[in-house]
Amino acid sequence: MPKAITVQSRAFNAFLATTLFPGCLLAAILPLSFGYSSRAQGPIAVSGLPPGGPPTTAEHDIAPWDGPAFGLWIPAAQFGGKPDSWIYLRIWDAPEKSQKKIVFPDKSMRLGAATYFLDLKSPRLLDWKRQPRQELKGWVRLIRANGGQPVVGEFNFVSEEAILLKGRFQAQWINKG
Repeated sequence: MPKAITVQSRAFNAFLATTLFPGCLLAAILPLSFGYSSRAQGPIAVSGLPPGGPPTTAEHDIAPWDGPAFGLWIPAAQFGGKPDSWIYLRIWDAPEKSQKKIVFPDKSMRLGAATYFLDLKSPRLLDWKRQPRQELKGWVRLIRANGGQPVVGEFNFVSEEAILLKGRFQAQWINKG
């Protein structure tokens, strides 16, 4: 009997070494090679981002009725717009509730506004009363929008001059001040 156990034991050890161990190792390594992340809010890949130029930014704001809101400043020249032009999206809701597709112009006047500012080198230089601007028609889809991570989305707009503004973005949160 002891010899049978020894033979069976060697066969089992050989099975572990040649079949089970490599299989478990492959099962553990394979997800890592594809960028698997067990975190619910892990990185979101944004392909098609334009290289260089000013960054897209997000900042907290207040809706016209004093509710939560945020704004996105997107450099339009990187997405088919004129040089020194910016897309300004005002989303009149909390970022966490804005992960959806929003169509502009907003006839309900409850979702937000999409504006194309011309001849503007930086959003920090904006003169709200005198700056040339156009209303945009189209949509933005926010894939991820919360205060702790970059806002990720895509858009497709047409300006009043029929300029197509289209692309994907990742906006970093900034502090006002």
